[in-house]
Amino acid sequence: MLCLMPVVSVAADQDGFPEQAVLTDYLQWAIEHNPGLLGSRANYEVSLHNIDQAGALPDLRLAWGEMIVPVETRVGPQQRIFSVSQSLPWFGSLGEAETAAQFRAQAAQSLFQADSLAVEQGVRRAWFELAHLQQEIILTRAHFDLSRQSEDIALRAYEAGSARFRHVLQAQMESENLNNRLDSLKDRLIPASVSLNTAAGLPASTVAPEASLPDAYQVSLVMVDLIETLHRDNPELESLRRQEESHRHLVEAARLSGRPGLTLGLDYIMTGDALMPGVDDSGKDPVIARLAINVPLWSGKTTARRLASASRLQAVSSDRSRLRLDLEQQLENILYRVRDAGRSWQLYDKNLLPRARQILTASTSDYETGRATFDEVIGARENLLGLELARLRAAADQALALNDLEALLGAPLESFGPTNGNEY
Repeated sequence: MLCLMPVVSVAADQDGFPEQAVLTDYLQWAIEHNPGLLGSRANYEVSLHNIDQAGALPDLRLAWGEMIVPVETRVGPQQRIFSVSQSLPWFGSLGEAETAAQFRAQAAQSLFQADSLAVEQGVRRAWFELAHLQQEIILTRAHFDLSRQSEDIALRAYEAGSARFRHVLQAQMESENLNNRLDSLKDRLIPASVSLNTAAGLPASTVAPEASLPDAYQVSLVMVDLIETLHRDNPELESLRRQEESHRHLVEAARLSGRPGLTLGLDYIMTGDALMPGVDDSGKDPVIARLAINVPLWSGKTTARRLASASRLQAVSSDRSRLRLDLEQQLENILYRVRDAGRSWQLYDKNLLPRARQILTASTSDYETGRATFDEVIGARENLLGLELARLRAAADQALALNDLEALLGAPLESFGPTNGNEY
C-alpha cells in the first residue's frame, strides 16, 4: 500500500495529530479543528451569553443636576441634585424573555450538534471513498500482473506454434489498458487525500493514510423504530422544536410588554446654609423618593409586536413540519441504498465471484491444453475484475449509506437494537 500513496513534500502539522492516523483520529481532529464547526460552537456560546442579557433588569440610571441659579429656600439655597432610578417591567416579562433565550440557546446547541454530525459524516465519506480507491488500485494491480502472466503464456504458445500472434497482441493491449487505468487511479489519490484533509480541517498537504472499508452487513432495520428515532434524536428537528418553544415565550413576553411598568427613584438635593442665622434645619439636604408608572398608551405597538412574534412562531412550526417530511423521505431513500448495496454485495461475494474464479481457472487450463481460445481467457479475466470491482463498490456504497443513516438519525446504529454477528 505504501507504494500506492502519493508522495507529498510537505508533511502534516504534527501538533497532536498522529503520523499513522486512523479514522477515529481524523474524526477527533475534525471536531476540534474544523473551521466551520468552530464557528458553530462560537454561535452557541453567543446564545449562552444572551441568556443573562435577556433576564437582566434595565440599567440603573444615575443623574446629576447643577443649579445654574441656586433656588433660595427658607433653609438655604439649593445648589445641585443627585438622583438614581430603576425601571421595573411588568411582573413576568423578564422571566419570559429569559426563558425564550434559554430555548434559543438549546436550539443553537442542537444546531451545533447537527453541524458536528455533518462534519463527521463528511470525514467518513471522504475516508470511505479513499479506502475504495486504494482497494481498487490493489485489485487493478493484481489483474495487471495476471495480464502480464497471460502475455507470457501467449508468447510461449506462439513460439511453440500452438497460438497465433494476435493472441500476444491481445494480451499486450489488455496489459496496456490495465496499466493506463492503474495510472489514472493512482493519480486520483491526491485529490481524494485532499478531500479527506479538508473535511477534517487538516492542511491539504497532509500525507494520505491507509484507509479501510468496514465489513459489509446484512442489515435488518425496523422502519417504525427508525422513524421514532428520527423524530426524537435528529438535531435539526430538535433545534426547530426548541425555537418553537422560544417563540411561544416571546409571544407571552410581547403580550406582557403592553402592561404598565414601574420606575423607582431617589433624589438627593444639596442645600447651602440659610442666609438668616438661627433658622431651623438650616442647610439640611432633602431626600425625595419617587414612584413612576410607565403607561403604554400606544397599544398598536404592543399588538404589532405580539402579532409579529405569533407569525414567527407559525413560520418555525411550518418549517419543522416540512423538515420532518423531508427527513422521512430521506430516510426511505437511504434505507433503500443500504438494502440494495447489501443485496449486491451478497450476490457478488457469495454467488458470482466464486463462479467467475472457477471460470477463469478453467479457461486458463483449457487454453494451455488447446481446448479454449485466448479470447475466452481474456473475457473470463475481465469478467472477474468487473465483479470484484462491483463487490468493492457495493461495500463502499453500503458504508456510505450507513454513514448517512447515522448522521440523519443522530445516533449510532448499535442503539437501534441488539446485533447478531454482522447483522443489525
